[in-house]
Amino acid sequence: METVEAQALLAPETANMLIILSLALNLVLLVGFAFLWATRRRELEVSKLENSIQKLSNNVKRLEKRIEEKNPRVVHTLPDIKPFGMGFDEESVEERKSAQEATAEGNDEYASLWEKFIADYNLLAGSMNVPRQLEACEKFVYDNSLRMLLYGGAMNFLPAIEVSESNYWAWKIPDTKNIYAIVPNPMRPCDKVVYESGGLRQIFDMDYNGGVFRKYIIERPATFVSVSGWQLQERGRLELEKE
Repeated sequence: METVEAQALLAPETANMLIILSLALNLVLLVGFAFLWATRRRELEVSKLENSIQKLSNNVKRLEKRIEEKNPRVVHTLPDIKPFGMGFDEESVEERKSAQEATAEGNDEYASLWEKFIADYNLLAGSMNVPRQLEACEKFVYDNSLRMLLYGGAMNFLPAIEVSESNYWAWKIPDTKNIYAIVPNPMRPCDKVVYESGGLRQIFDMDYNGGVFRKYIIERPATFVSVSGWQLQERGRLELEKE
């Protein structure tokens, strides 16, 4: 009744225009409501998907941790690639000659240089039965600018990203050209697999007759020359304690 009265007060053209505008406004409101509803629904679906992905990621991390605790990560049969931090060009004649000369010089002359590093390492390795061992190892690696390595077999090392996954740490001996002192990651106990396939038997002189040993005592680090690959200069010497 009010619409009829409004139409009676307005010209026919004006009344028709108002009706059309009213219908258009209602249509816009309807479309806007539909869009907001669809957007909200998508947000809920995305949120559910993100929660599912997070749960899956957490499950994978727990599984990787269990596998890592049972089987130390040792790399076998990997492609021959350059170590972390090295270039992809062939070494020069001077670099190759320097590496050969360093190999012939022996390990004893570096004892005074790595003495403090090994003393600090042995203190760290002796505290692996206390809480927050990972944080302590990460700080040690960071403070000493160590290179984290995986053992790739055949006396070759490959880069590791995380402290917890590395097999060995390499410390650059000061005042030398590409000569590194190599020590095992103290978080990884020595067992049969690590000894036979993880490089310990090849890199260190040690008394191992089976069992699991959780403490390393380094008497002498292994030394390697790193140019475009890793070349053993002298085997290290370590003792094992079960603790």
